[in-house]
Amino acid sequence: MLPSKVADPFLEQPLRSLGYGIAVGVAIRYRFCHDLVLSCNAVAGGFIIGHAIHRGFNLNKDDFMIGILDALINDGLASVLLPTFITYTVCGSTRECLRNTAGVPKGIYKWAPLTLGLCLLPIMMAPIDRGVCWFMNETVRTLY
Repeated sequence: MLPSKVADPFLEQPLRSLGYGIAVGVAIRYRFCHDLVLSCNAVAGGFIIGHAIHRGFNLNKDDFMIGILDALINDGLASVLLPTFITYTVCGSTRECLRNTAGVPKGIYKWAPLTLGLCLLPIMMAPIDRGVCWFMNETVRTLY
C-alpha cells in the first residue's frame, strides 16, 4: 500500500457506498426509467474520479500518478466490475427462475429481482473490498 499523508475517506461508509452506483443501476434497470440508471452510473463515475484525484494529491509528489492508477484499478475492480457482475447475475437469475415458475404473482416477478439485488450490495461490500485489497497487494502493488 502506498504511504498516504491522510486517511482515505473514500474507503469509509457512507461515502464508499457511492462507488456501487453502477451495481445499483443494474439492479433497478427493469423497474425505473433509464435516466435514473444513468444518474446512478454518473454518481459511481464521480466517486471513482474523486477517489483517484484524492489519492493522487495525498501522496508524495513522485507517487502522484501511481496513486491515481492504484485508485482507478482498485475502484474498477471493487466498485464496478465485481459488484456489477454479481448484481447482474443475481438479478438475471432471479428473473429467469421466477419467469419459469408457474403461479408467481406479478408483483413478486416485478420486484423480487430488484429487492434481492439491492439487499445483496451491503452484504458483499466488505468481502469484495478485502478480496480486492488482497489481490492488489499480491499482484499490482508489488510492482511499485
